[in-house]
Amino acid sequence: MLPQREQLLRKTSRPLDLAVGYVCAIISILFTALLVWLVYIIGWRNPREHDTHDFLKPVTLVIFSVLFIIAFGFSVIAFRLIAGKGKRLMSPTVLRLWGIFFVLGGVVVLAEALANKDWTHMAGAWETLAGTVSMAIACFALARKQTRTTRSAAAPPDGTRTSAGQK
Repeated sequence: MLPQREQLLRKTSRPLDLAVGYVCAIISILFTALLVWLVYIIGWRNPREHDTHDFLKPVTLVIFSVLFIIAFGFSVIAFRLIAGKGKRLMSPTVLRLWGIFFVLGGVVVLAEALANKDWTHMAGAWETLAGTVSMAIACFALARKQTRTTRSAAAPPDGTRTSAGQK
């Protein structure tokens, strides 16, 4: 049996890649449809029927941005899984960006609860922060592992010199 870390990093079967890729594609399509529907409601219908102009409010733009990031992220993952080019699913840089996104999301949820003095939802905000920080740690750890694996695969055998003259 493989050690726990190595077992998590092993290659998956092609049918599993396709199944997860199709699920990610469906999630991406749903988030894109939700984004388009919200843009229609807030940008087209509400100004005409209710004379409200909320399209360029910061909160609305943040919601649109988050929905776009989620839809785009899932579409990239779906494309890479379905295409099966043999490349890594996500580069270390993308994993680090997702880690930052998770941390910022948890901090925003907690800050919003603190700013509104919403004490009834404070425990949920702390739980959200704990969950997003753990997801961020997993992203950063996997990025570090991929970087180390790439460096060790590209390193010359022991005893040889590199072009810089170092061992």
